[in-house]
Amino acid sequence: MKLYLEMELLSDTCFAGSGGGRVGTVDTELEIDPQTRLPIVRGRTLKGLLLEELAQILRVLEKHDNGPWHEVATRLFGAPFQADRGSLTFGNGRLPDDLQAAVQCNRHQPRERQYWTQAEVLAALTTVRHQTKIDSESGAPEAHSLRSARLLRAGLRLCAPVDAHRPLDSAEQALLAACAVAVNRAGLHRNHGWGEVLLRVLDEQKKR
Repeated sequence: MKLYLEMELLSDTCFAGSGGGRVGTVDTELEIDPQTRLPIVRGRTLKGLLLEELAQILRVLEKHDNGPWHEVATRLFGAPFQADRGSLTFGNGRLPDDLQAAVQCNRHQPRERQYWTQAEVLAALTTVRHQTKIDSESGAPEAHSLRSARLLRAGLRLCAPVDAHRPLDSAEQALLAACAVAVNRAGLHRNHGWGEVLLRVLDEQKKR
């Protein structure tokens, strides 16, 4: 069974790469696919967001003794600290296929025939934010604390494949959808105004 997670960015969002920034650019870079050179969001990041909301949902359901939802959650995501990983495998979230195809086609053209440089593509899709660390006592910026981060621009959408190893029953589909709808912030500094998102579960035809 094939499903998809679609993430719409309602504000600029930073999914930081594991390697940090590059010298001469920004301190915190986005996660980049080495093949397409375009930003992505890791499947493990998406699963982590769903699991955070799952914990909150189960806590509420427990108070109302509302069905065997822990069993449903285990079938979907696997039991904590056990080898069983559940029925779902999450792929990386990528930008729309037509955008990826256009960028790749342009990239493989001779340089004199290219419409955009890699830097121009990155500038169109991302923005850079600068921040300084504030001293808690004086309220003044700390010396040498200026840092920069690259964020994906609001309005972009990323889509990630979700492979279900078997057909999901109605309870499993409902719980997965509830977890997705509950996600409203993602990425770096999500508690400080960045990363407002809308997450949806799509069917095999990428329809809602």
